[in-house]
Amino acid sequence: MGNLCKLNTLDFTNNSISGTIEDLVDGLSKCRENKEGFASENSVGLETLRLGNNKLNGTVPETIGLLSKLSELRLSSNCLTGVLTESHFVNLANLTYLDLSYNSLQLNVSENWNPPFDCDKIILCSCKVGPVFPSWVRTQTQLEQLCLSDAGILGSIPAWFWNPTVSGSYFLNLSNNNLEGRLPTFLKNYSFFQVDLSSNRFEGPLPEFDPTSLQVIYLNNNSFSGSIPSYFGAATFIHIFSLSDNHINGSIPSFFCKIPDGLVSLTNLHSLHLRNNGFSGELPLALKKASKLLILDVGENKLSGSIPTWIGENLSSLIVLRLRSNLFEGVIPKQLSKLSSLQILDVAQNNLSGCIPRSFGDFKAMVVAKHSE
Repeated sequence: MGNLCKLNTLDFTNNSISGTIEDLVDGLSKCRENKEGFASENSVGLETLRLGNNKLNGTVPETIGLLSKLSELRLSSNCLTGVLTESHFVNLANLTYLDLSYNSLQLNVSENWNPPFDCDKIILCSCKVGPVFPSWVRTQTQLEQLCLSDAGILGSIPAWFWNPTVSGSYFLNLSNNNLEGRLPTFLKNYSFFQVDLSSNRFEGPLPEFDPTSLQVIYLNNNSFSGSIPSYFGAATFIHIFSLSDNHINGSIPSFFCKIPDGLVSLTNLHSLHLRNNGFSGELPLALKKASKLLILDVGENKLSGSIPTWIGENLSSLIVLRLRSNLFEGVIPKQLSKLSSLQILDVAQNNLSGCIPRSFGDFKAMVVAKHSE
């Protein structure tokens, strides 16, 4: 690599580079000139280090902590292993973007650690930072994106986390942990674009987010209960709405793609996942206005009535339609064959009768899914 002391940016993202981090940044070691082994003034000029999506292995060297001008450190999606300590970050006061996700890394810092940095993006998906919720997050006042998914965190989210200066991040991902308890019911002071709290053990009613900014919400695989709050009817920009595998009951609200007060509600919806809850009644007619819908999954509920013909007539973009394990009855409407993009149609375990429409042979995009059952 030669002498890298004068580099400002090192970006090898999205390649197939192998070897260790030490090999890749070996030139930095040539910048260390003093007897104490610390980096010289010229060696700390690197501001951006992007090595994500490669095949790098080994451990992250502590010498990274000497790069005092570093503002971006992106090492995601490699084969890195080992433990990162406070020494790895000791001089990174200028760090604003930290991405160590999708490796096999563990963060081991003291309970009272006060990081030298104040990042706007911290992406530690699959990095083990648990078992307790990391208290050092409290020091990060500029967060716009926080990912602590699959981080081995247990217990409840501390109350301080919902301080607007901490959790005002636009993108929040705490999925695939063992977080539990009830969430604050009122979270409208937080301008979340995307929230992923899926695959935890949260319970109680659904929290109330700011509907004007919300675009993606994953609350699936928890133990939320009650009904869907009416405020979701004002979430006009929402694209993905996932509540599968909870204990939500009642009817599916008519505000899904209803037009309230002159506003088109949820017509930007691309994916609606309500599988395995306690929904009852018929599919709301207002849902036919969801012309951009790609995935409709309402399986494993208590929905009744006939399968609406408007699904085939109005939801022309559908790729996945799952209605299985409900109480639908009557014939399978031939209008479903108009769904030219449909790849998965699952109406198993209902009370349907009659014949399969001959026009179903026209499904050109259909794929065969082999199920274990």
